[in-house]
Amino acid sequence: MQLVNVTPSEAQEKGVAFLAERSGGCLLYATGTGKTVIQIMTAMRAIESGKVNKFVIIATVSSFIEIKNDFKKFTDTTPFLIESLDDLKSYVTNDSQIAVAVYTRLMGMVSINKKPSAGLSLEGRDALEALFKQNKVGFSFDEVHTLKNPQAQVTQFYKMLRPYMTLCYGVTATAIMSQLLDMYHTLSFCAPGCFGSKSRFSNKYIVWRERQFQNGRTVREPAKYINLDELSAEVDKVALRYFPERDIDFRVIKTPMSSDTRQLYYDAAEGVLEEIDKDKQAAYEAYCNGGEEGLAVKSYSARMVDLQKVVNDDPNKKAAYLQYLKEHLEQGVLTYCAFHETVGTVESVLSDCKGIEVRKITGKIDEEERKENKEWFCSNPRNKVLIITRAGGQSLNLQATPNMVFYDIPFGAGQATQIFGRVVREYSTFKKFCIAFLAVEDTIDQYKYDMLAANKELFMKVLNNSVMPKSNVLQTYNKAIIDRLRRSLLWRNR
Repeated sequence: MQLVNVTPSEAQEKGVAFLAERSGGCLLYATGTGKTVIQIMTAMRAIESGKVNKFVIIATVSSFIEIKNDFKKFTDTTPFLIESLDDLKSYVTNDSQIAVAVYTRLMGMVSINKKPSAGLSLEGRDALEALFKQNKVGFSFDEVHTLKNPQAQVTQFYKMLRPYMTLCYGVTATAIMSQLLDMYHTLSFCAPGCFGSKSRFSNKYIVWRERQFQNGRTVREPAKYINLDELSAEVDKVALRYFPERDIDFRVIKTPMSSDTRQLYYDAAEGVLEEIDKDKQAAYEAYCNGGEEGLAVKSYSARMVDLQKVVNDDPNKKAAYLQYLKEHLEQGVLTYCAFHETVGTVESVLSDCKGIEVRKITGKIDEEERKENKEWFCSNPRNKVLIITRAGGQSLNLQATPNMVFYDIPFGAGQATQIFGRVVREYSTFKKFCIAFLAVEDTIDQYKYDMLAANKELFMKVLNNSVMPKSNVLQTYNKAIIDRLRRSLLWRNR
């Protein structure tokens, strides 16, 4: 196997060399820097060196599609695709060296009832045992932050396999998705013990606080992060970071809340009282946060969704979106929606706009339609709007436009980075990008933007990533300030 139609960049060569020096490690590389090519090169050189005789690239559902296409584009061969238990059995003994599989599909095909907590099926156990007994196997985990949650079944499954891997590498642009412990778990999977114990890491780099809910439940959450320069030095031992500077015009397009929206927003913030069936004791106790007898306030997460739906339907926000499109449609516009309901809202806003073509890529469309809509947009984005969701937009190269607008603002800074990374890419022909966040003032939109920007210092010091939006309110994670914002912007009094 050899590369074709591509000359590796200096950053790609450095990444491959860094991983080749160790049995476990991670590349923290910006989106659009050619991480798939790096993984292909890493697999090829690991096999050529004799360290392993088989190499498996584990991907998300979205990146699986893109990796398959990149193999066709940049190599003279086709990888073996592990899409069923029979494929896994065949891979154990056939001549194929490099394979690609999806995180959850590989887990599901060897687990009882597709749940690793229930144990491995007899066939699944035998197939995995044969794979590791008969071969030296290397693994590369694309979007390795997928394994950030140690309690998730997918994480537990691959941690079970980790001791049997000859090589284990991870690649991600977002080792920190929403909190610092995400990176601890992600990098510790690739290189076990790299940060020492979780308690040591937590006590050294995180100031914690106890938070008690009205139902009596207590949780421990980060209040702020400390010693980040020391942490940066620790990261260097196990990961190579590459986040080049970008010329990005981050805009917050603020609009006032309309009078019609205001009443609905207050109702959603209070949490409309719901009748609870007392016979369903567990449900009643879960919902009841001090409401009247037989009634309860909606759960925190449900109220947050309600607030977002209210502001998304605000006429001023819709008008601001149309104005942004008017200014940028010449080069096409990518629009991000966090909820499927928002996709419908945006489609409705655009339905009466003449001269604008609209398509979408969501988790609900099939591979063929995804490919067709991507090519439709990238071939000539002029006067086109492509709507994407988190599930549909992962791993997509949409660098045909420099323009993107967040109709919904995501909570996690890592998620936002993943999303605007669809257009802000290393090989884009554009040198300047316009990333806009629509925000109805004094609402959940403003709260989420400030939450996102609160990770700027963390990203700069730990990841060497300065490509983050700024906030006048909050650029350093501080739970006390975040609490004040939550009270003033979310749970408002009339």
